Parts: sequence; C-alpha cells; structure tokens
Amino acid sequence: MDTDSKYSTDRLTVKIAGWLALISHLSYYYTWIYLIPQPFDSFWLRLSSSLVSVPLIVIDYWPEKLKRWLPVYWHLFLMYVLTITCTYLTLQNNFSTMWVITEVMAIFVLSILINSIMLLFLNLLIGILAAYIMYLANPFTAIIWSDMDKASIALIPIIVATSVLPNFAKKLASQEKNNALQALAGSIAHEMRNPLAQIQGSLELI
Repeated sequence: MDTDSKYSTDRLTVKIAGWLALISHLSYYYTWIYLIPQPFDSFWLRLSSSLVSVPLIVIDYWPEKLKRWLPVYWHLFLMYVLTITCTYLTLQNNFSTMWVITEVMAIFVLSILINSIMLLFLNLLIGILAAYIMYLANPFTAIIWSDMDKASIALIPIIVATSVLPNFAKKLASQEKNNALQALAGSIAHEMRNPLAQIQGSLELI
C-alpha cells in the first residue's frame, strides 16, 4: 500500500476481504444460531464486524485525503473482524473444537494478509487482550476463568505457531529466491556492460 504500483493490487485484496467479512459474519451467525446451534454467538458483534467491512468495499469512493489512512484502517479491520471477534467467541464457547478450528483459520488468514511479523504479533497481542477484556466485562458470560478448561488455554501458543510459522517460512524462502534472482540479474547486467562499452568505444573511434 506504500506505492502506486502496489495500491491497485492491495485495493482489490481489501475489497474482496470486505465482501467476505460482510457476508460471512452474518451468514455464520444465522448458521450457528438456527442451523447448527452453538452455545454462544453475538448478533451485535457479527453486525459490527460486517459494518466495518463496508468502507473497504467502497474504497474506490474514498476521498484522496482519506486513502492514505487505508493501511491503518486495514490493520484495525483485520484485528477486529478476525482476532477480536473470533477469539471472543472462542472464549465464550469454552474452546470447543469448532471454535478452536475457527481460531486457527483466523490466525492462518492473518499470517497470509500481514507480511510483517511485528505487525502480526501486535495484531494478535492487542486483539487477544481486547477480546479477553470483553469476555470478562460481559455480564452474561457463561463460563468465567475459574470454570474454564485450563488445558484449552495451552492450545493458544500451538495455534499461533502452527498457523503463523509455515506461512512466514514460505515468505522468507520466496524473499530469498527474489534476492538471489536480483543478484543474478545485476551480475549479468554488469558482465554485459563491459563488452558493450568496448563496442561503443570502437564505434566512436570509427
């Protein structure tokens, strides 16, 4: 998002992400409440997650002055619709198998969309902390910390590691490959420059 060459591609990415978040949160709320009932879900959390997706869908109509804030909004959007929402619902459902899988998928998607390991770490740290505060602050929380299955909490580092490390390993390998290709291209250009310079010198003499 830092350059014009990258902006068009990133704009398509954020628009697709906006549509997916808008549709999936509302459809999954209907699924988990009416089709495959789960112990807990939140209509207002799902609705807010869908609403914050709308600005990304209409990114083409943002004023130019606002477009420079797109990276900030993008990362806040990811934190809210994935980290906070999925972690909060996972806590409320006492780390049921379905919600552990959902949390894994959320972190996996984050690791694909966020290229910086530091930004990903901050997203997870702040998002999980915010979700836990929301969980404790909810007067209707069914399962408090003292009643929660503590073994489930031990899954969190494993979830993060197995979701994040494979993607970043691939990205590092890809980056190393790109660096090697750039070095090779530079070497070829240097080797070709010498004979071309000699030819140019001969032409000038002629």
